Amino acid sequence: MEPSKEAIEEFKKIYKKEYGKELDDKEAYESAYNLLNFFKLLMDIDMKDRQKSVVLKRSLTVFLSTGTIAASFATPQSTKRPAGTIGMAPNV
Repeated sequence: MEPSKEAIEEFKKIYKKEYGKELDDKEAYESAYNLLNFFKLLMDIDMKDRQKSVVLKRSLTVFLSTGTIAASFATPQSTKRPAGTIGMAPNV
């Protein structure tokens, strides 16, 4: 995501007020860009967590009502990772 010129100017004002330092346009752009994308990442993570929660609730509902686990929930996902992704969580 790209911050607008107005957002960058507002960021510069807030930064000056909070930290007493004026940022040049490049510093302000980079800081605002990083902050904006950090919050986008947090929102994306939250959305994935909410989606997983819905799937788990559905699975639990199916299990409690039938006593069995639906095939789509019972099939284990591959834990094999592509080369070069050591330590990264598998795609879910």
